[in-house]
Amino acid sequence: MRLLCLLTFACATTDGTGGPDDSADSGETGDSGVNTPPVVQMLLPAAGGTFAVGEAIPFEAQLSDAEDDPAKLDVTWTGADGTAYTIDNTPVPAGHLEGSLVLDTAGEYTLTLAATDPAGNVGTASVSFTVFVPDALPECVILNPAEGDLLAERENVILAGEVEDAETAAADLLVEWRSDQDGVLGESIAVGEGTVSLLVDDLSVGEHLLSLVVTDAAGGVCEDVIAIRVNGTPDVEIDEPRKGDTFDQGATIVFTGTVSDDREAPDDLDVVWYDETDDVSLCREPADAAGATTCSYGDLSVGEHKVWLGAEDGDRVTGWDSVTITVNEVPPDAP
Repeated sequence: MRLLCLLTFACATTDGTGGPDDSADSGETGDSGVNTPPVVQMLLPAAGGTFAVGEAIPFEAQLSDAEDDPAKLDVTWTGADGTAYTIDNTPVPAGHLEGSLVLDTAGEYTLTLAATDPAGNVGTASVSFTVFVPDALPECVILNPAEGDLLAERENVILAGEVEDAETAAADLLVEWRSDQDGVLGESIAVGEGTVSLLVDDLSVGEHLLSLVVTDAAGGVCEDVIAIRVNGTPDVEIDEPRKGDTFDQGATIVFTGTVSDDREAPDDLDVVWYDETDDVSLCREPADAAGATTCSYGDLSVGEHKVWLGAEDGDRVTGWDSVTITVNEVPPDAP
């Protein structure tokens, strides 16, 4: 008995004379009698590809089936969320399938091509790709300091923010911190999901427009701007006594000094004379209009004393100066 098989894989047996053998089954199940699923090979798009919103994404696949003509296969395209897509659902007899799809929403996509034969067997292939907004600008925001913050002169300040971009990895973004008064303060490299920071301690005194400027690989720029102020520390100087001066116990010591501020009148400053050794406030009176301050005190204990002069402005920023003096014990009168 001789076995004849056609290109469609439908087979018949003969009785040796060329005629069919009525005892043979002519169903399209192949030699093994098992109907196998279609084979699906995804050719396009390439896995991990990126496409712009509104761009025609090419799809191409090759289908085959051991028992059936590819034109008899039922083809569907489905997203990971179950969304059905129409790309090309009519394979040519040779099994080649191609078409295109335009997506108007950015995101990560996985599409599955399923081919079902007349017997209900299913073959599948999937591909994942990314759709992005073309030429999207980076995004950025300053987290610290806050709008309107008051900083002290020479204060250590951590500038902090967050950055991101649809096409460029956060670590690959060019990140600069700028001040309209001091120029470029420095650059940051984003870490994690886009956290950036920079430590500064030399912002000039005055009003600042502080900017976080981010540039992506395509030249797109984001800028976030806040207004802050750096308050100058009041200038304080002790004129008298001098370092190392000595005084007798009980003597009245006259302390003199000068105070000033870049924004406030000297007589508006809160001025205090303070003895660190005895932990006592010696005087707390305003300076005069010229900034002169005087304090007389005659009850310091015997020993070395560190005396401070402080001036605090309306923003509670204080400048200090100090001097070290000695108070000597006076021996009792001889009998």
